[in-house]
Order: sequence, then C-alpha cells, then structure tokens
Amino acid sequence: MAGSIAKARPEVIAASLTANKTRMGVTVALAASAASLLVFGLFKNMDFIRSTATYGNFDVPGTESWVMKLSPGISDLASSIVYGNFHIVPLIFIGTLFILMLAASLYKNTIDLVPRMLTLWSMFALSRLGVFRVSGICPVSRTTFGSFNFLNCQACEMATGACPIGMMQWSLMKGEFPALVLGVVVLSGALLGRAVCGWMCPFGFLSDVLDRISQKRLHLPAWLGYAKFLVLAFLFTSFLWPSALFCTYLCQSGTVFGITPYYLTTGLPALKLALQGGMTNMLYYHLFFGLLLVLGVVLVSGRWFCRYLCPLGATYGLFNYISPLKVLHSDAACNHCGQCSKLCPMDVKKENGSFLDVTGCIKCGRCVKACKMNARSFSWSGGPLAFPKKNKTEKSHLQMQNKL
Repeated sequence: MAGSIAKARPEVIAASLTANKTRMGVTVALAASAASLLVFGLFKNMDFIRSTATYGNFDVPGTESWVMKLSPGISDLASSIVYGNFHIVPLIFIGTLFILMLAASLYKNTIDLVPRMLTLWSMFALSRLGVFRVSGICPVSRTTFGSFNFLNCQACEMATGACPIGMMQWSLMKGEFPALVLGVVVLSGALLGRAVCGWMCPFGFLSDVLDRISQKRLHLPAWLGYAKFLVLAFLFTSFLWPSALFCTYLCQSGTVFGITPYYLTTGLPALKLALQGGMTNMLYYHLFFGLLLVLGVVLVSGRWFCRYLCPLGATYGLFNYISPLKVLHSDAACNHCGQCSKLCPMDVKKENGSFLDVTGCIKCGRCVKACKMNARSFSWSGGPLAFPKKNKTEKSHLQMQNKL
C-alpha cells in the first residue's frame, strides 16, 4: 500500500502543479480585469451611487423609500436632519455598541480565531463610521468608501459605503453599468473567495456572535443551500421591477442594520403615525421577518441566512474554486471525530467535497483551530497540496487531498 502511494506520488504532484498553474492564471486574469473595472467605476459610478444612498423623502407626496415602504407624506425625521450641530447621544450609543460587540465576540470564545474576530469587528466599525456625521463631528458621507465588498445596508443612517447587492439591483433598474460593484466583487472573490463572508462581513460578524448561543436543534436539508443561487439568479431580473426587491423583502442585514435602527430613531414618528391607522402589510412583513431571523438563529445557526439566502455569499462561493486562499482537508490525518462539522457555522463537510460544501466554506478557520489531528490547514499558495504538522501516528501518510 505504501509502495503504491509512493509510486503515484510524482504523478499526483505533477497533476496538482498543472492544475495550480491553471487556477492561478485564471485568478490573475480575473483580478487584473476586476481592478480595471474598479478604477473605471470610481470615475463612472460614484455620482450614481450617491444618488441611491438615501432614506427617501417621505415629506414629498408621491415618493417613498425603496426600503421602508411606509406611506408617502408621513413625517420622517431622516428627511429633515440638519448636519453640523454636535449631537452626543448617537456617539455614546454607537460607541457603546462598538465596545459591547467587541467584548461579546471575544469573551470566553474558545472556538474562533482571535485575528478573525478582530478583523470582523474592524469592518463592522468601519461601515458604521457615519456616526461621526450624525453626531456632527465630521462630514463622513454615506458613500465615503464607494461600495463595500460585503452586505452593508446603505439605508442605515450610519453607513459609509454602498452594498454591492443593493447597487447591482439599482444599476439594473436604472440602466447603469455597475463597473465599480463588479470590480469590487470580482477582485475580492478572485483573491479571497468566500473568506469575505468569514473575515469581513459585518452581518457575518453579528451572526458569528449569535451562533455561540444557537441551540442548533433544527437541521434543515442540505439541498436548501441551493436557494441562495436562485436568489442570485433572481437579482438579474431587477430591471423588471420598480424597487430593489431583495433589499425590501429578503435581506436580513437590512433588517438588522437598516430597518430596525430606522424604526427606533429617525423613523419613529412615521412609525407611530402609521400605527395609528393600523398595521400595514409591510409592517407585518417586517415583524414576521424579524421573528424569522430570531428563530433561525436559535434553532438552526447564527449564519442560517448566509447558508440559505445570501446571494453575495453564493457569488463568493463560486470563486472558492479558484481563490488562492483555501482551507485544506487531509483524509490521511482525519480520524473522523466529527468535531469540525459540529463547530462549522455553515454545516460544511469538507471531506465530501460536494458543490455545496465547496461553495459553503467561509474559511473561518474554526475547523483548523479545533482539529487535534492537524487534518485541516490554511493555504494561500493556491496549490492542492499542503501539509499540516504530522502526528506520530501518521508519519507514513503524506498524501493530502485538496478538498477546497
């Protein structure tokens, strides 16, 4: 057995090197094209992005917000905010939220990599720096950073960058070529794959914090993971619709970072007036979807939305096939204890190597940290071979299978 492995090994290495070169060639070509699109988009799309980064003006009859969907004409504080005066309340509130989120992500956290949680928290804070605008400290615009590469509800008063999914819909609706968004997403995907979800997404950060309290009592069928690809395909029909339907009806990030803060702050007068006439269908829907978010977190996983509905995660998942950043699995080293599957927030089983397992991996590193047999490891080389530390019981097993 050992002899057959030794004979096959040069052929395996040669085939792996060839595949690696091909993948790297595709990655470099995509990254270069994406970088060109990004630069072009900075000049072409920024005015368009600025025009969409608003709440909408409820005080003008006949207009309504593309996210909130309250009745036109209802007074709304967001449309009458005068910036420039110092307001300490939002500064205290958001500053306290930053501290609490950081503490919650690190306190007694034995399953996550500390650098990852710090990176996620940094992106969460960066995308909410609009607090300086609202508090009157400095005029940080909602489009300071153009378009982020992660979900970021641009209807949030604290936003500092646009959402790629929101902008893709708006571009299709208005006939604008989304050069900036395509450049940002393709460049991020080519280099990182779905690590964007695991290491950068603010909603993913919140999801990981909540995942620690998830009971995970409801195990949904794996095939439901294909739903996010259907949502992704549906986005390309946005030119047929009058509003951004994903943002309005499906985005949980928008529910948490956009709709909920809005209803509790600048939209509170509008909400009170709307409730005086009874609950509208949209308010019922927002309430239902908020409860669905809570139930999903408690019963399924903190990242249930990422598993089943996020179209941006679906996009980055496809890039996992060519991204040079990988989590590798060694069948030879694995003792099949199941600890990696138990801790995985995405319910990925890398030893299977199926389409949903490959595209579902967010490269969070929980399995790398948890595996006592060193059967999991990170690789940035893009090559299919990588060798973790070898235990004494596996010295004769040198073959690593690259299951992305």
